[in-house]
Formats: sequence, structure tokens, C-alpha cells
Amino acid sequence: MNKDIKPHIVEYSEGKRLKESATMLDGVRDGVSQWFYPNGMVMVRANYKMGKFDGQFVEFDESGKIIKELYFAEGIDVTKKVKIESILGELKI
Repeated sequence: MNKDIKPHIVEYSEGKRLKESATMLDGVRDGVSQWFYPNGMVMVRANYKMGKFDGQFVEFDESGKIIKELYFAEGIDVTKKVKIESILGELKI
């Protein structure tokens, strides 16, 4: 399979509402994956790299408000490190 081509999968519920959308590479998630509430709003948006969380993971409530935001590096939660680096960057230390 050509590594530059990332198949996009879409899954619908029985009521034909969008349930999930994801990019895959060699049979594993690679890129952005999203899951949806029955009202069509995004429930979770997560970035993957070769099947592992990598980058931002965001969970939303049914109205679209962010209720959880995490950051991952190769499957490891680095949220605290990202927030500290962001604060230090703002302080220009």
C-alpha cells in the first residue's frame, strides 16, 4: 500500500447518522479520528499516529463545549508537560 494514501473510513448508525470518521494507514488509525453524538455534534476528536494517540485529544459536550483536552506523544499522556511549556513560553523565561 502506498504510504502517502490514507483511506478515510466513515461509520453510520442504524438511523444513518454519522457515528465515526477516521483516517487509517495500514489498517490502524493514523491522523484525525472523530466520534459524533446523535445530534451530529462532535463528541471526541483525537489525533493518532500508527494506532497510538499522538497530539491533541478533545472531548466535547453535546452543545460543542470542550469538557476535556489532553495531549499525547506516541501514546503517552503529556498534558501536564504541554501546559507547563505553554505557561513558560507565555512568561518568556
